[in-house]
Amino acid sequence: MPETDDKGSSLSAIAHQQNNSIEVLRLFGLEDENAIADFIYYLTIGVTGIDALASFIAEDQSWGDQHARGAFVILRHLLLDGGVITVDHSPGTGTLQVYVDRSKILSHRKPSLGRLLLRLHMWRCIVDIRSCIEF
Repeated sequence: MPETDDKGSSLSAIAHQQNNSIEVLRLFGLEDENAIADFIYYLTIGVTGIDALASFIAEDQSWGDQHARGAFVILRHLLLDGGVITVDHSPGTGTLQVYVDRSKILSHRKPSLGRLLLRLHMWRCIVDIRSCIEF
């Protein structure tokens, strides 16, 4: 597994700590407990998916940790399919920002993740190993 600095784990710790602060979440207009839970869930998916990249070994295009690979696959799927999560990179500051579109959580989350699970299940049933690996 490649060596990483503590920036990724710090980012993850900050996200988890702030997610549990109701006062901070209310600053963003989240009052309803269900809305808060959904927002926390998708923000965590975004941060965990980005943090998982620390486990990717670029030299041989492999993953040091399969759980990290799974976290990244979910993030990538939601980025490409769901529209719930977007990630913005600022080259000037070298920062990444994860955005959660709260208006799409209810309408996009279940169908999008359902499509991911269906796709993986179909590939497994027909033993399409190539599609699974490429995904």
